[in-house]
Amino acid sequence: MHTSRMNKLILFSLLCLLSFKTYSQKNLNIEGKYNSTSRLHGFDKKIETLNSIPETIKIILNNNLNELLGDLKNHAVFHEGLLIDLDSYFNENPYPSIRKWIVAKYQFIYIISCSEIGLSKYYLKIKMDEYGQIIECNWPKRSYNSKNKFEPIESITESLDKWVMENSLEEKKYSTELKYNEKLDKLCIVFSFSMNKKGNKESIKAIEFDWLNGLKVDEFSSTKITVY
Repeated sequence: MHTSRMNKLILFSLLCLLSFKTYSQKNLNIEGKYNSTSRLHGFDKKIETLNSIPETIKIILNNNLNELLGDLKNHAVFHEGLLIDLDSYFNENPYPSIRKWIVAKYQFIYIISCSEIGLSKYYLKIKMDEYGQIIECNWPKRSYNSKNKFEPIESITESLDKWVMENSLEEKKYSTELKYNEKLDKLCIVFSFSMNKKGNKESIKAIEFDWLNGLKVDEFSSTKITVY
């Protein structure tokens, strides 16, 4: 009788593991959060088409995309842009030292989608000054420029499965997000598990993998607050 119960328990554990692996591998397409231009009302103008910007800036932008994305550039589509009137802005805001950011002349948003590597959608944002120098970009400066370099997501979910078993998270719901880790200059896949939810507060336990080599770069807990 004891042996029968033990066998049932082992079978149940295996079913939980297989259920999780099946679920995780059916959801291989990943997506980044929506990223829009940063408006400066009264001083900005939308860039509807790249033909409206100076030719020199267009060439520099294209060169930057080639260097950053490599063969993924063919999967990047211009989404929107913004042009800031710096002269007018600084005439009314003459003390830049009190700000904690640099006001960019140009902002460009591209949407990258590539089913070959399991990328559903990622909003690439590039900010440039009036000379075409990159001020800010949510894509690593080097190495993430070839589809063949990216670790297959199936391999990453295998590492995820082991971590899930170690932390007894088989029954927890989770979400995925493609995220630029600015501190490490890496493009990472973050798996966030909902641990507890009460009112507008939700406790999250997450693990983050470098998409280039599939290695874990971080593991953390946080609280998500939803504003209604």
